[in-house]
Amino acid sequence: MTMIDTSPRPIWGLSGFIIGIIAIALAGIVLTGTFDPPSQPVGITIGEIAADIKNAAKAAMTGEANAAPTPAPEPVTTPLRDIATFAIPVLAALAAICGAVGLFKHETRTLPLLAISAGAAAITLQFAIWLALMICGVILLGSILSNLDSILS
Repeated sequence: MTMIDTSPRPIWGLSGFIIGIIAIALAGIVLTGTFDPPSQPVGITIGEIAADIKNAAKAAMTGEANAAPTPAPEPVTTPLRDIATFAIPVLAALAAICGAVGLFKHETRTLPLLAISAGAAAITLQFAIWLALMICGVILLGSILSNLDSILS
């Protein structure tokens, strides 16, 4: 009769893997803009940015202060997108911690390693989203500033 070494059930690894998958799915949902309120078309937004730059440049060249009245501050609310954006790294870290605990408790290595990988993937995905958005914003502002002569005329 042979002795079979039974490892404990992968409770920590499985829970960490599920939490990691939830974090990745939440990052994908934030990427698609599901939580964003409906906005105006991009052309109108770019036109408003260009008009603001034009007005500020004219005021700076003529030495006038910007005499536009300041609007009343809007009440501060926390949109669902912000909550989801902050929840992604928390869930990813929780998944990695659950995976580490699973490895520490000598569970089968597959699920704890997948949990750690899913947590790292969620953080990397969110970082890549923000990096891509910042690069696109810099390119957009650079193109507006390079065409400033045609905007001012």
